[in-house]
Amino acid sequence: MRIISVHRKKEIVEIENEANKSVDISLWKLLDSEKFKYPFPKYRHKFIFPKNTGLNVGESIKIHTFSGKNTKTNLYQNRRAPMWNNESDIAILLDKNDNLISRYPPQALRTISGHVYKAGVKSGIGGASIAVTLTANPNAPGKSTKTDNNGYYLLDNLAPAKYKVTVSKGGFVSESKIIDLTKEDANQDFYLEVSNSEIKVIVDKIGIIPAQPEWNKNHKIKTTFKNKSDDFYHFETNLKRKWPQDADYSDVPGASKSSDETYEKDESWDITFTSLKEDWFDWQGWQWYEKDGAGFAKEKEISRKIQYAVWFKAIRQEDEPAFEDTKEFEVTIKVSQGKRDALVKYNQYITDFWTDTGIAAAATIASAVIAATVLGLPAALVALGVAAAAGVAATIAKSRADKQEEIMKDP
Repeated sequence: MRIISVHRKKEIVEIENEANKSVDISLWKLLDSEKFKYPFPKYRHKFIFPKNTGLNVGESIKIHTFSGKNTKTNLYQNRRAPMWNNESDIAILLDKNDNLISRYPPQALRTISGHVYKAGVKSGIGGASIAVTLTANPNAPGKSTKTDNNGYYLLDNLAPAKYKVTVSKGGFVSESKIIDLTKEDANQDFYLEVSNSEIKVIVDKIGIIPAQPEWNKNHKIKTTFKNKSDDFYHFETNLKRKWPQDADYSDVPGASKSSDETYEKDESWDITFTSLKEDWFDWQGWQWYEKDGAGFAKEKEISRKIQYAVWFKAIRQEDEPAFEDTKEFEVTIKVSQGKRDALVKYNQYITDFWTDTGIAAAATIASAVIAATVLGLPAALVALGVAAAAGVAATIAKSRADKQEEIMKDP
């Protein structure tokens, strides 16, 4: 529904039904001001369409300011004063719920543009359908277009308003967004999920070897791909990973693989990736234990998670678009049992160190006391011997503790 003209001298406004079906405009309103958000009693010029007023497809109706007899194509307000005599007067058409339907003269037109991508891959989807309708009047005529080969779309010549934009494509889940064009043009990308009916290949199983990988050892990831389609496919794949502090995935060295043969429906392709420990984590940044003031150690953080992603592509023919997808999963890396055993031994040696240090100190004090008693020098020398032996034992215990801590720290 659109106001197609305002004749200021004749005081006539003409409205046309551009929809593809008949529209009931009973109790709709025609105003001469954009300030329709204010209470209507403030309007001196307002016309309410009578009940049982409707327009068939392509029909128009004229609203006259002055007196006359109503007909199917002409309605009269029976006013004495003009309504459209000021050049600043703006014709506003509202539906019965006060939603803006049309404005005359029309405002500067807007555009919506953007891309439609496949979710998770950011690969443009060509031939996707884009449909736009007014949120205020879903039954009003909409506009539509299709994306180009790169997934780009453009909808132009849109009146300033809020619109519902719906994107659809066979094999994908449709998506809708509300876009506000009242103030400026909009750029909006869409990311469509593959529908279950279109999934051709899946990651059927993922196995971690060993089940609980250790900090300072390589581990393997066994992956099974399964063909769910009726066609023959060969595969390409790659393994990516990242730590929680990383923003993006990085390729695992040497993990790009390709199948040597094609696989038919329900056949599987099993491959095993090796995730190397070298050059993929700052080991010194992982403080898995902590020490107190006496030097005793306790476990602080014995595991961390790696985020993995198996990217794969299923190819039927080289000149056809490939099916691509990504499967994400987590692997928990633990501090090795050898390191944790080293921590236990470390604490034992620290206990021995403090025990022997205490014995050495006590024996040294005792030797001084004994020398001043009737027991004399021989007994004092015995005490000093005990102190010396305890001191040596303490030194050995500390050395052994240091060696265990080297194991605890060793990447």
